[in-house]
Amino acid sequence: MAYTENCHKQLNLLTKQIAAITDQWRDFIPAHIFHVIADVGKHSYKIPVEVQDEMSSIARDMHIETGSVDAWNSATTYVDNLRDAVQSIRKRRKQRQAYSPLAEHKSFSKNFARHVVSEAFQRSWIGVSLKTTGSEPTLEVDGENKYTIKNFVTIGVTWYRTVASRGFALINAPQGLRFVVSCKYRYVQYVHEDGMNAWEVQTIGFKHGKGFEESGWLVTHQSTEHDECHPLVCESSRQTEIPHAVGKNLSKAHSLLKQRTVRHLTKMLDA
Repeated sequence: MAYTENCHKQLNLLTKQIAAITDQWRDFIPAHIFHVIADVGKHSYKIPVEVQDEMSSIARDMHIETGSVDAWNSATTYVDNLRDAVQSIRKRRKQRQAYSPLAEHKSFSKNFARHVVSEAFQRSWIGVSLKTTGSEPTLEVDGENKYTIKNFVTIGVTWYRTVASRGFALINAPQGLRFVVSCKYRYVQYVHEDGMNAWEVQTIGFKHGKGFEESGWLVTHQSTEHDECHPLVCESSRQTEIPHAVGKNLSKAHSLLKQRTVRHLTKMLDA
């Protein structure tokens, strides 16, 4: 199956539907129940026993309140079906990628990157091309003012595999949204011991239509799933979907994610 732009949009819509129903039913079904279903399925043996017990208790309460389990089934089965659709497309995409020729990989990296920057930075003129040599610049800017500025971004042939397939095409830095040109995993003991991963990244930001390069660090949780179907940042809404932290200094990015994790857990406990 060719992974087209329309296919990518459908995958985004499926994941947004999961988030939407999770929010709509949070007064009756806790968000973490939907998260578990979206992760492993409604009837999976991988669901922890305590969560299975909680699901049974909620279904029983809703049965008493409504006279049937139709309300419970309509919400949870819908999310389960959405998960199946996402997993099916992802599986077929990975199978196709395993034997796709190099030319298809090149085309896919370029088209995927073009889609991301056109959605995320609609006020900037951005052209995307592939590197043919290692010495080519990552960013070139042409033009003198915001009406004539054109940005030419060059990415590697393996950009999709090393960046986009990890869900790292876009990241939210404290100073704003960034397009990731490259990322490399770095083992850092104190980060790893806190259940996090450290990535050295090269990014491009845009201000008043003009691109600029930045280098820094990205820190993510080891426990979170992130890939092209579950990106850190949604390109259309520009909103963070998966918690992460970015900084020019690794220690600051690490500390920032720890703070965000505490705030997130506190918010969940107060909900």
